[in-house]
This record gives sequence, structure tokens and C-alpha cells, in this order.
Amino acid sequence: MKKIFPKKQSGGYGPKKSFGSDRAAMHRATCNKCGASCEVPFKPNGKKPIYCSDCFRKEDGGADRQPSYDKPRYVSTPRAGNDDISKQLKALNEKMDAILSVLTDLGDEESDDDASEEGEA
Repeated sequence: MKKIFPKKQSGGYGPKKSFGSDRAAMHRATCNKCGASCEVPFKPNGKKPIYCSDCFRKEDGGADRQPSYDKPRYVSTPRAGNDDISKQLKALNEKMDAILSVLTDLGDEESDDDASEEGEA
């Protein structure tokens, strides 16, 4: 049988990635708050202040930030007009159940036919 997606010689389906190559290039900068020399993972353009890691923690990384796991979860609110949608979903479920029942019966008939053919042989 012919393979649909043959493996490439490199051992995978896409280009090989090196684990160290996706690291951002570091650029030298001067902290706007304390004047210390530091490195940042972006090229400073002078439009935004640059902070060393110590000043950044004090300035922006403080305790007033809410951790992402503390964010309230989205809860869907009921809306008017859901009755029609609810009726449509019930009708679809009934149709799907009927289709599954027919397919199950067909599968049972085929397995019975297979078993009777094996008994004749």
C-alpha cells in the first residue's frame, strides 16, 4: 500500500527546529530609572522606557498584578429566544439517534452475515 504522507529523510514531517535557535537576540540598553546597563530581548526604539530586571520588578511586576489563574471564568448568560434553538437541538438529537440506530442495526446484520458465511465454509 502506498503511503499518503511519506516521511522525509530528516525523520519528521516538517523542518527540523533547533531548541536554542528560537531564543530572542539580546540588545544592550540603559535602565531609564537607575541608569544601570542591562540587556533586553527587543531592540529599544526610545518610545518606551527601558527597565533593568530589578526596576522592572519594582515598577511593573509588583503584587498589584492579578495572576491569570485568579481571573473569573466566563459564564454564559441565558438570552431571550433560546427556546427556538433548544427545540432545534432536540430535533437534531432525535435525528442523530435515529441514524445511529439504523447504522448499528446494519452493523449487526453484517456481522451476522459474516458469522453465517464462516459457518458454511
